[in-house]
Amino acid sequence: MKIDKTLKEWKQSAGLTSSEIAKLMNVSQPVVSRLEKNANKATIKSLKRYATVCKIKDPVINLND
Repeated sequence: MKIDKTLKEWKQSAGLTSSEIAKLMNVSQPVVSRLEKNANKATIKSLKRYATVCKIKDPVINLND
């Protein structure tokens, strides 16, 4: 599964909007939007923060897709 689809699933599972995720991550909404659109360029740290605010325990990110 592609990373951007994984983030979308995490967001939907948490019932959060990009704006809510931004607030929880303490960043602006455009930062989260860029992360979601360019997830393949995101740092592991950013992906982990995103997963944490979506309450994903032990996130698995497949870097081979």
